[in-house]
Formats: sequence, C-alpha cells, structure tokens
Amino acid sequence: MGTWGSGPFENDDAADWVYDLEDADDLTLAMDAIERVRNSDYVDAYDASVALAAAEVIAAAGGAPHADLPEGVSRWLTEADPDVAADHGEAATAAVARIRGEDSELAELWAEVDAAEWHSHLDDLVERLGR
Repeated sequence: MGTWGSGPFENDDAADWVYDLEDADDLTLAMDAIERVRNSDYVDAYDASVALAAAEVIAAAGGAPHADLPEGVSRWLTEADPDVAADHGEAATAAVARIRGEDSELAELWAEVDAAEWHSHLDDLVERLGR
C-alpha cells in the first residue's frame, strides 16, 4: 500500500476507491465497504483504508466534511446528492472502532510508527459522524 500521510485519503487504496465512487449513484458503495469491515473477523489494511474513505463520504454527505476532502468526492456529493440516514453514521462509527481495534492490520501497521496523528484523524472522523 502506498501511503503518503495519515489522513483518510492519503493512501493508494482510498484514492483508487474515490475513482470507483465517481461512478456510483448513491451510498451503496460506501456502505458495502463499511459493512465489509464490520462483518470481518480480521480487518485487512485494504478494507480498512477503503472503509475510512467511505466513512468520510458518509460524514461529508451528512454535512460534516473532512477539511481536505478530495475534489472527486466533493463533486460526487454535489452531483449524486445522496440521502444519509442515522444508521449510516452509526455503521460508519462502528467500522472505525473495528479499524482501530486489535483485529485490524491497519492499526497494527500504524502501531509500528507514531500513530498519534492517525488516531487524531480517527477521533475527528468519529466526532463528525456523530453530528
């Protein structure tokens, strides 16, 4: 995985997923990514990275976007104008908890370096999902 920062869109997997999102009509792609994490016994780094990007889309669609939201996501939100339900935010928050937990490859990878900034991004995301 190519990673150039700790932000939710600062890795190849999330960036590639944004390209797929641009062809979507609604939040199904985002919710599929979130549910894949919620339903797995062990969360691999790819699924975690994609689910974090998807959770950011849910937060943005709910009116609480990340400060560095990619242009492709902003454009998609304007064009698709997706409907966000309360359970979308709840599911995304649960996925973030799984990604942060013991059975997560991404958490293990971040534990090998200074993970404080990564955890700060996750805290911010959870706060915005709760709005």
